[in-house]
Amino acid sequence: MYTTSRINNLFKTYTSSTLENPTKEKKVDDDPFTTLSRTELKILWHVAQYKSMKQVAESLFISPNTVNNHLAKIREKLNLKGTKVLLQYALSIKDKLPN
Repeated sequence: MYTTSRINNLFKTYTSSTLENPTKEKKVDDDPFTTLSRTELKILWHVAQYKSMKQVAESLFISPNTVNNHLAKIREKLNLKGTKVLLQYALSIKDKLPN
């Protein structure tokens, strides 16, 4: 089978990164400002203020389902398991968050 050099390079890159990290564990960036969107940072700030999902939705003029989706994305991006851990994280960085 003939493949182009570009495909060969992509394959080598993929296989070498898979071999280096076989569990495919996501690397977490310690700085949320590089991984989270502006809206996600605002929602995280509201979480740090102990606001409910409904209160956050009303403040940002979005639906509670949208807030829930953003919270799930935040937990995924920061590799946080559960709402309690998300709240603890938000409280630990609340001074750095935009309001």
